[in-house]
Amino acid sequence: VPAEPPAGDLIAESAHRTDYVLGECIALRGYALGDAPTGGDILPMTLYWQALEPVAQRYKVFVHLMDHRGLVVAQRDSEPGGGGAMTDQWTPGQQIGDNHGVLILPGTPPGDYTLRIGMYSMDDGARLPITVGENGDVVGDALDLATVSVASSVAPPPLAALDMQQRVNKQWGGLELLGYSVQRLGQEHLALEAVPPGDVLRLTLFWRKEDESAAPATFALTLRDRRYNLVWERELAPTDGAYPFAAWREGEIVRDIHGIHLPPDLADGDYVLNLAPAGQPEQGLTLRRLTIQR
Repeated sequence: VPAEPPAGDLIAESAHRTDYVLGECIALRGYALGDAPTGGDILPMTLYWQALEPVAQRYKVFVHLMDHRGLVVAQRDSEPGGGGAMTDQWTPGQQIGDNHGVLILPGTPPGDYTLRIGMYSMDDGARLPITVGENGDVVGDALDLATVSVASSVAPPPLAALDMQQRVNKQWGGLELLGYSVQRLGQEHLALEAVPPGDVLRLTLFWRKEDESAAPATFALTLRDRRYNLVWERELAPTDGAYPFAAWREGEIVRDIHGIHLPPDLADGDYVLNLAPAGQPEQGLTLRRLTIQR
């Protein structure tokens, strides 16, 4: 694989040059990023691909923005060129400027995030392995391309812009829980029905700082059976402490994502998922009922 781009190179002068190969047929020659976004903005980016050989399959590009825990906070999946430059139509040597716009969801906490990209087959979802350099050192099946700094929004988003499944308006001191969503990880577009033990849920809490009053630093997330016996408990802090409550502006809305690993030994049956300030179960809130089924 040539390290230098070919003559007639279309890569913008402002782009970052790269030398990655996906599978055996596709090279990533560079990328360019737009300005630092805030919650609710779209992060523009361009990926510069080159076909090394004929590409037999159609592949989708995934672009993920990852937080410090490895959770996806924003993503876009599409064929190159928004479907206008399908990989099985590329010719050897051809370069493709592939534009993407990744929505930074409203309420995303300010901070540094990792931009991760890759490709997967539209036939079976298998990701292409990624190598780099003359020796073909294996990177994995995803590439951490850059660090993206998300800035604080000037004004809180309208509530209608938040994808809350349930509104609650529960207040604990200066901290208000506006609402929440509970989904299966990787199946956020599907309705949550019965889930198997050991599965992973994606819990999104939407907080608002009402005032400077004291607020709980941690919460207990619990699972109780139909007799209300405690069967599982986890301590939870808003944003896991990455964006401390003291740094929030009054009126600021924060989207707070957590990955919830259900115990693998849970018996089949119905359970209740609760959230309460640590040590104050009487101040708790029932989030939803869960059906566990193998």
